[in-house]
Amino acid sequence: MRRVPVSDWVTELAACQAAGFDCFGMIAGVDRVESIEVIASVVRSSDASCELMSTTLDADRTVASIAHVYTGAAWYERELAEMFGVLVAGAGDDRPLLRRTDEGAPTLLKSTILGARVLTPWPGDADAGDDAKANRRRQRAVGVAEGWLVDESGSDD
Repeated sequence: MRRVPVSDWVTELAACQAAGFDCFGMIAGVDRVESIEVIASVVRSSDASCELMSTTLDADRTVASIAHVYTGAAWYERELAEMFGVLVAGAGDDRPLLRRTDEGAPTLLKSTILGARVLTPWPGDADAGDDAKANRRRQRAVGVAEGWLVDESGSDD
């Protein structure tokens, strides 16, 4: 993965396109708590080679749009803005994709408290003194053979 400064983001991806990386793969955000990392993937269709590029955003969480370089990036930039609170400078469409605009903090930030996690008890959750969790039967995943999982006592599930 090639790391570039946020100021060179558009320039480096335009250079990739000039070097024959003609297919846009994706843009993803990663919340590193103290910063947001943006990762882009582009592919050269002639030999299927892939280039990954990343940049770390400053405190203002702003990155320049690459939608004029790779048209397919527009949707991913909208998702990045909506889910991570990143300002994509020069993006043409700022309508939300999945959330209402008044729903609060960006959902994929680690600092965002999700109401459903607070209000809804998790299935199978038990108090420390409750024996229900200890006595639960472990369920096999689909396609896992019967004798594959073995508990501490050595007996099969």
